[in-house]
Amino acid sequence: MPAWLRRVHHETNGANSRLYLGSPIHHVGPHCPPTLLLQGGHDPGGMRPDTLRLHQSLQTAGVKSIYLEYPNTGHGFDLILPRLSPAAQAATHDVERFLALVNQIGQRG
Repeated sequence: MPAWLRRVHHETNGANSRLYLGSPIHHVGPHCPPTLLLQGGHDPGGMRPDTLRLHQSLQTAGVKSIYLEYPNTGHGFDLILPRLSPAAQAATHDVERFLALVNQIGQRG
C-alpha cells in the first residue's frame, strides 16, 4: 500500500482518526449545552440520519436538544438569499427563540 494511501486510511478509520475525533456524536455527554439542530429536509449530502442520531444521543445523555427540519430545503438552505427564503427566515426566528429560551433558563439557574 502506498504511503499516501496508508495515511488516508489512518486518518479516516479508527477511534483516533480525524473524522472520528471531529464528529460531535463521539463527544456527547451530560456536559453538553442545550443544542438546537437545524436540518434541511432534502439535504443531498445525506446528513439527516446523522443529525437525528446526534439529537437522540443528546437526549439520551440528558441534554436538552431540539431538532427542527425544514421541508423542501437542502444543505445550507439559509445561505442563499436569506432575506427572501422563507425557510431561512423561519430558521432565523427559530434560532432567536432558542437563544431567548436558553437565556431564560440560564437566568433562573
